[in-house]
Amino acid sequence: MNVEIVGAKDIRVIDMKPTEKGGTFAVTTTKATDPARYDMYITGRMKTEDGDETIISRPIRFEVAEGTSK
Repeated sequence: MNVEIVGAKDIRVIDMKPTEKGGTFAVTTTKATDPARYDMYITGRMKTEDGDETIISRPIRFEVAEGTSK
């Protein structure tokens, strides 16, 4: 499984845990990431009777809000 976040810097997807019906993950960032809305895509390969097939998710939209560090 691969994760791509369009237009983002210093955003990481970590702690991916697949399940039968999908899975969970955590998104982390740093102060270097601009506050904005981002689209994340998850891709993976699946074996079918016709061979391997690449699957791409719909965009998963999320927002990075400006905050303060403690």
